[in-house]
Amino acid sequence: MSRIIAAALFALLAAGCASTVPTSEGMIPAFTVRGVRGPVHPEPVAIEVKSAGAIPGPAFRQALADAVTLSRVFPRVAASGPYVLSVAVSRLDVPESRFHVNLSPTVRMEAAWVLRRAGTRAPVWQATVRSQSTTAPSDTLDGRARLRMAIEGAARENIALGLERLGKLNLGAVRTRAEAGAPAAGTASVSIVPYADPRDAGGERLEETSLAPGR
Repeated sequence: MSRIIAAALFALLAAGCASTVPTSEGMIPAFTVRGVRGPVHPEPVAIEVKSAGAIPGPAFRQALADAVTLSRVFPRVAASGPYVLSVAVSRLDVPESRFHVNLSPTVRMEAAWVLRRAGTRAPVWQATVRSQSTTAPSDTLDGRARLRMAIEGAARENIALGLERLGKLNLGAVRTRAEAGAPAAGTASVSIVPYADPRDAGGERLEETSLAPGR
């Protein structure tokens, strides 16, 4: 009888019909915005993405664009603007399992974030953002869905960590001298929740590089 139960459980875990491809909706973090009188940075931003592995580029770009607007870090994403935000996924570690029977898959992601001036392409801020997410059978018994949720969770946390730092960035401090007299535009308090999983290991998730103002 125990063998029959074990075989039935194995079949249930292996026969998941969900897709492992992450969706844009699943990669958008949650946001709490307080004291809003306008966006943190009042001008629109253009975005560029370079995806890798299991994350489709169009879905990741859509998730990033929606997250930028929802977070109120920038007012909107536009085809052009004074700044360009580039995010390139440089590493995506996804556990392999032929039958998707990994009970607690952990996905690790690393992305290079760069904010550039649109005119000169000179970088004004950059960071390497690392994130990870683990799912368990308590999340879903479908092995394929469990893997997809882990990928989405790593992407959510990566986007949240990057935007959280951008929300604290004082772009007034990196303006050219001609613009130096203009006041800084920080008008909102942004609290970004990256769906951090308590099962995930801690550690440094954002490696930031300070840059001189671009000319």
